[in-house]
This record gives sequence, structure tokens and C-alpha cells, in this order.
Amino acid sequence: MRRAAAALAVIAALAAPGTAAADLLVSDGDNPRAGLSLVSDDGATRTPILRRDDTAFGRPAWSPDGRRYAVSSAERFGSKFGPLLVGEPGAEPQPLPGGDGLSSPAWSPDGTTIGAVRFPYRRGADAPRVVELVLLSAQGGEPRVLTTGAYDTEPAWSPDGGEVAFTRGTAIHAVRPDGTGLRKVVDDAFGAAWSPDGSRIAFATTRDRNGRTCFGESCSVNPEIYVANADG
Repeated sequence: MRRAAAALAVIAALAAPGTAAADLLVSDGDNPRAGLSLVSDDGATRTPILRRDDTAFGRPAWSPDGRRYAVSSAERFGSKFGPLLVGEPGAEPQPLPGGDGLSSPAWSPDGTTIGAVRFPYRRGADAPRVVELVLLSAQGGEPRVLTTGAYDTEPAWSPDGGEVAFTRGTAIHAVRPDGTGLRKVVDDAFGAAWSPDGSRIAFATTRDRNGRTCFGESCSVNPEIYVANADG
């Protein structure tokens, strides 16, 4: 399994217009000297707000009102995600009750629920191998399983809260918050982002094979941004 800390790449979260937050949340989980920072909307200032020697942070997400944030936590050089952390800038974030192994928080539009990716860490022949999506109260509590695909990641709520889009393998799917209505939106796609009116979904894809980026001996195809109708 790839190290959890390495999976927390440079991720930024921008608050919705008209909310309390005016800054970009930026994390760099691969840099042992970095944690979570606020970057002003003009890029002029960067203010660290969270840093721990033994923990990497990634995939931060502002609450809909821009007052709180949720962020993934992981062992700095380990292979396990911890609990989600929730807090306000300037205050120490607290673990959200709901267990370990959670990543990629996504707030529902009304701010009452957080979707997350849950990674299994039990070992043995009977241990689950799926990477699933769960929903839990923004106040914490037992997570409720939303999907149980082989590898479901990158949850993204529709603006009206009626669906959660997510990446399953090499395609984007969507499902209602009660777990019904599962459907495929588009193939060869990942990283869904809804348009403000919910009619379209932007996504990344490597379908055009448009160049490669290499780091040492490891190379990957450069993705591009496409847009599709949300109804498929």
C-alpha cells in the first residue's frame, strides 16, 4: 500500500464566495516542514495554521459558511490515515469522532454532514479490501457507509445536496446520500467538481494522452480538464 503521507499531495481548498473565509487553505503532506497554511486570495501572504512533527495533513475543505475546515491527517512516514480534524483558523483542530482511516473530507451544502473516504487497515484473510465512501455528522459519530466499491474516492456534493459524485476506478459515478440511485456519469475520468447550478461536472482525464511528466524514473500522463452534463 502506498504510504498515506505520500498520498497527501499539495491540495488547496477555496471557500465559497460570500462566506467568512477569504483565504485559500493549502497543504503539502510530502514536505516534512510544512503543514496547513492560509494563503491570501491575492497570493501575497502565507500563514501557517497547523504543523506537527509526526503528522502530515492533506485535502483540506472549508465548511459551507467558511468558518471551519476539515482536513485529513496521517502518520508522517507511516501507512495509516488518522481521524479527520475539524477546527477554525487560529485554534487547534480537534479529531472528529468517527474513527481512523478517513481522508478527503467533503462538506454537505448545509454543513451538517461530511463525506469521506475510508481506508481499511485490518489484516487477515477476512479483512475488507474495499476503499469506501462514508458519511458522518459534522459533529462526529458513527460513519454510515455510502458506497462499497473496490476503490471509491474523491467525494463531491452536488450544490443542492441531492447527490455525491465520486471516482470509482477510472470513472465518475454519482449516488444519493441515502445510498440509492447509483449511476455512472462519465468514463475515463476522476476528480469531479460540480458547476454552481449543478447541471455540469468538470473532471480530469488522461484520455487524450497529451504529454507526460516524469520524476526520476517514474512518469505519468498529463491530465486535462473536461466538462460533461451532470445527467450523463
